[in-house]
Amino acid sequence: MRTSAGWSTRRWGSSGRVDEQIFLDYGRPVRWHPLRPVMAAVFHLLEPFAAALWKTEIRSLASGAEEYHWSRTMIFAGLYQKVVATRRIPLASGLT
Repeated sequence: MRTSAGWSTRRWGSSGRVDEQIFLDYGRPVRWHPLRPVMAAVFHLLEPFAAALWKTEIRSLASGAEEYHWSRTMIFAGLYQKVVATRRIPLASGLT
């Protein structure tokens, strides 16, 4: 599945709901990254929505975000990010 700037994939559970969603997208590179100014120019000219991901976390764009556990891994000094949203499994009643 194509998102605004990157790719995502889903893993469906036995209940027919999405149990895990993986996003591979642009991240905010560290200040010293040599491609940071180049990517800023590319975003400005070709992918205006990608620049928004430098300021906004993917989690904040999701509906029902509280139903998932979110983890993020930065790749290539932050130029890319891998965000994994895994559905939280509620405890059975009677368990604490």
